[in-house]
Amino acid sequence: MLQMALPFIATTQSSANRQQSHNPTPTELKLIRYENTASMCSCVSWMDDGNILCSSFTDRLEVRSGQDLSLIKQIKINNGKVGSALIEGGKLITKVCEDDSDYLTFCVYIGTDKNPRLSQLHEYKSNFMTPLSVSNSKVADIDHLAYRLMVYTIAGNHLYNINLSGIDYPTDVHMLADDDGVLVSDNSDGKLRKYKLQAGEHESQWICEGLYMGIRITADQSGYIYVNGGDANIYQVSSEGWCLIVLMMTRQCSFSFPFMIKAYYNHLEIEMMRGIVSPF
Repeated sequence: MLQMALPFIATTQSSANRQQSHNPTPTELKLIRYENTASMCSCVSWMDDGNILCSSFTDRLEVRSGQDLSLIKQIKINNGKVGSALIEGGKLITKVCEDDSDYLTFCVYIGTDKNPRLSQLHEYKSNFMTPLSVSNSKVADIDHLAYRLMVYTIAGNHLYNINLSGIDYPTDVHMLADDDGVLVSDNSDGKLRKYKLQAGEHESQWICEGLYMGIRITADQSGYIYVNGGDANIYQVSSEGWCLIVLMMTRQCSFSFPFMIKAYYNHLEIEMMRGIVSPF
């Protein structure tokens, strides 16, 4: 089933609208503040203590205040450039580029801020850096050239692989809460796909079209999905795969929820999503 993107809020009440219409639907983005960083921001994520973990494809991670974006500390990663980093259950999970040849060598590690390379999950070669996803004590990573997801526990145990059927250029992955599924964006055709979160090869459960180069994916506690497009817009998608609204921006960015943390080449911006419920 294909779901087409809509340029504005849907005027008819689909099943997805009926299911989620009691929750506020954001209609605009409000800039809170921005702060310069040392290098290009490649990935940002919220930490359990409310601060922000920022990777910038260098040998250092930055921990910044979730209130004013001020720099709290740096975490040194030896012999590599960190493209993606997350913290889950007190564990630091990093995706490190260790080779700058035509096909990059990526290694994913689980450790702590004192010992980031405590345990290696896997190593593979790719020509593109894709972010990690963490949910329910699981870690998911895309093997871009093999068209598969690799799923591990945060203890470092391999659980299973998911072969991605019908996708050409997997760009980002986001595991949904309660093991409800996994979302994968396709940079080649602007489609967002939902797959079962279990081993094997699966057809997508639904496809949302017309999102234009989905770069980053996240979701909120109400079940809404947000996709950062290559056209510098944020698309809000229902849990059933319908595009509900397009939030206009001015530049490409990475983001995380509940605030929109925008990662540009050398600075961060945070935007709050303000919701207005449209009557039906």
